Amino acid sequence: MSAANQVAERVRKQVVSKVTASDIQVTASQGLANWPGDGKEANELIAAADVALYHAKQSDGNQSHWAANL
Repeated sequence: MSAANQVAERVRKQVVSKVTASDIQVTASQGLANWPGDGKEANELIAAADVALYHAKQSDGNQSHWAANL
């Protein structure tokens, strides 16, 4: 597991454990992209991270997905 993935998971877990909204369970899904592997321009990186985010959400949510793993 890369250092970036460890940080992303730590952030996700902190959001889940610290954020409260009455009786609603709060979860966090993240889409991650890597420069330059997933794109060299900002719009390419954002698009890759967006695809990874939607993949995380469609895979039951509350997880992080890397664009490179799709």
